[in-house]
Amino acid sequence: MTDARATHTLDRVLAFVATPQRRIGVGLMRAGLGTIVALLYVQNLPWRYLLWGPEGMVPSALYGSQLVAAGGPNLYLMHPQLWWFELLFWAGFVVTVLWAAGVSPVLTGPVCFAFTWSLLTRNNFVQDAGWNLLRILMVYAMVADTSFVALAPIRLRKIAARVPRVLIAMRGMLH
Repeated sequence: MTDARATHTLDRVLAFVATPQRRIGVGLMRAGLGTIVALLYVQNLPWRYLLWGPEGMVPSALYGSQLVAAGGPNLYLMHPQLWWFELLFWAGFVVTVLWAAGVSPVLTGPVCFAFTWSLLTRNNFVQDAGWNLLRILMVYAMVADTSFVALAPIRLRKIAARVPRVLIAMRGMLH
């Protein structure tokens, strides 16, 4: 296949995928996944110390030795203290709600994935088969344009209308 033909084929695929209908679907997927993960946080709030805490069902020392042997990353192992667990748990919840609402999904998407991955791999007994699908879809959502259906852009557009024209002209240099 020649370069021109490959470029033409890629352009056709991108035009097919980037239609507004598909962008709406991907945005709704983001909102749905974010809501499901946020419900995981809320549903297990009373049992968070037992399920994921440093001295819970799977103690940090045991979990750390297993995870290091498997070669997997986890934010909860950076510091096996209760205050670190609480900080990560609540930060993960806030980032997930922001991602579900569509607040800067390019930034909050990967951060939400890191928190969700860390929470789900911290205790494998909490998972079922549906969480595997959620992880796959979250990886896709990190590279897709999920900002089409969002609550935040409406308010951000109102704020952006007040930004001076000089700053708007300079934004290409700041990206």
